[in-house]
Amino acid sequence: MSGAFNLDDLNMTVEVGDLKLKVLSIKYGVFTVSIGAHIHSNNTYELHFVPFGKGTLIANGKKYELYKNILYMTGPDVVHEQYFDPNEPMAEYCICFENRTPKNDSDIAKLFLGKNFYYGEDFDNLALEFERINKDNQTRHIAYYESIKNSIERIVIGLLKIYSKDLQIFAKVPTKTLDDKRISVIDDFFLWDYPNKTLKDLALRLSLSQRQTQRFLKKHYNLSFSQKKLNARMDTAKSLLKNTSLPVKDISERLGYSSLEHFSFAFKKHTGVSPRVYRNSIK
Repeated sequence: MSGAFNLDDLNMTVEVGDLKLKVLSIKYGVFTVSIGAHIHSNNTYELHFVPFGKGTLIANGKKYELYKNILYMTGPDVVHEQYFDPNEPMAEYCICFENRTPKNDSDIAKLFLGKNFYYGEDFDNLALEFERINKDNQTRHIAYYESIKNSIERIVIGLLKIYSKDLQIFAKVPTKTLDDKRISVIDDFFLWDYPNKTLKDLALRLSLSQRQTQRFLKKHYNLSFSQKKLNARMDTAKSLLKNTSLPVKDISERLGYSSLEHFSFAFKKHTGVSPRVYRNSIK
């Protein structure tokens, strides 16, 4: 290859889910000589991408045409050789991975490591990531290592998407615990409409008894229902006083207080100052 770079000195490992891949080398260049038949070690996978030009791949005795936007992966036990077209010189990116996955039993690991050979077009626009790697290598900016690593992780993710395109594989993703979901419900519950917020209503939304709801609030907020409701009301009052020009009387009504005096008394008791003093103090 002429005009090539070979980033075989980067100590880099990428992880996608349980899949752990040591990056042995990252190469780019234009073919000037053909590459004869060869095979990789048991744990080595080599990803190739053709940005332009033409050539021919022979893998396990079968011929494949190489042209712009072709991706192919050669894994363990795949005998392969490459020939370039002298009339349309072919460029190629090549990333060599060594499998370092502790256990190969997750869906992601099995999908990637189980594909000893792949040939197809880049339908996930991975060309952009290869171009980023090339540009990062040229500029060597302060975060170029991190940027290259991120690009390779996205390439691996794109490859997994390509591999699973025709398979009925449904991702198993981390989901919220029931307590996490209930905290989200509580946070949303106390955003507005305070006069109509009751312990019974919250308990129904949480699928708990009223006593269990009080215990949940105490455990996660260290507050009773009435304290949590008051705090939410006062936080909203402070936000309106700080960020709007609404008259204090209108704020009082929005928060569901029966009178301006009732609101002012509650606000001063909670903050130590009246609503007007609070507004003037933050101007």
